[in-house]
Amino acid sequence: MVSNKHLKPPKELIIEAASLRQKHDYSGALSLIEDNIDAFEGVYRIQGRLQGFYAAKESGLMDKARAFALQIYEEDPAIPSVSTFLAAFCDDSGT
Repeated sequence: MVSNKHLKPPKELIIEAASLRQKHDYSGALSLIEDNIDAFEGVYRIQGRLQGFYAAKESGLMDKARAFALQIYEEDPAIPSVSTFLAAFCDDSGT
């Protein structure tokens, strides 16, 4: 996959990642987010990380999902999917 690093606005990258997830291309979505995470600022920072979180979780990469979830939680602890995941992850892993 060719890197899209900083060639598209963050909103378009987030929409593209969501589209890849919908097509079950979780690794493509995750790569897109990870390659461009530094471009996400303001409201797009959480939205981009959420797409990374969902893609990692859906592909079974729980440690990566947890890393995204912790970053999101620091900025907005009120996102239900993140707080529920972290509570379950901590219960399951004992950490």
